Amino acid sequence: LVNEGRYNEAYEVIISKNPLPFITGTICNHNCMTKCTRHDYDESVLIREMKRVAAEKGYKAFMEKIAKENRKAGGSKVAVIGAGPSGLAAGYFLARAGFDVTIFDKRKRAGGTVEYVIPNFRIAREAIKNDVELIKSMGVKFALGIKEDFDVNKLKEEGFKYIYIAIGAGKTSAFDIEGDSDKVLGAISFLERYNKNSENIDLGKNVAVIGGGNSAMDAARAAKRVK
Repeated sequence: LVNEGRYNEAYEVIISKNPLPFITGTICNHNCMTKCTRHDYDESVLIREMKRVAAEKGYKAFMEKIAKENRKAGGSKVAVIGAGPSGLAAGYFLARAGFDVTIFDKRKRAGGTVEYVIPNFRIAREAIKNDVELIKSMGVKFALGIKEDFDVNKLKEEGFKYIYIAIGAGKTSAFDIEGDSDKVLGAISFLERYNKNSENIDLGKNVAVIGGGNSAMDAARAAKRVK
């Protein structure tokens, strides 16, 4: 569909199974490309890039189309705890199935690790916003900035029949290094500090990054940007 310039249709194919096309079209690790059968002939389909192109060119038309529909949630009430990728995806598919969904999060913006940890030089905040707006267009409601000590029983008393807990698993792996513990930083906590206020981070003159994955590369690039 992308090859034929049918971007609106391509976008709708994607969001039938994936409610985060901008996010995955930008930062997905695209493991599927290593298994692509095109390897038998030339090279794999650039699925991540195709997804991003479809999202960029098909999003506006879909949002205009969905705005004309009168979507009403008449099903059971569902509380989703956590507005990261898991919670957003659950909310999206539940709402499409007719449930009355509210997503709760202690933070003031939806997106979880993608919004608060992954640096903006890797993904534009506008891209994250577009995916969140898609989920809202399904009728999903958001309660952001709430106290994190939520009570499941209280939610049930408020009429929520189902509760989905998607609070994430974002702890940095512990690494035993001798020396000044104040100078040993976990990549996730460092990147969150960098996103919040890079001006108030003092890393000294030399930084060693232990690891070579995506978090390590983001940390290295962020460290280079700290003044």
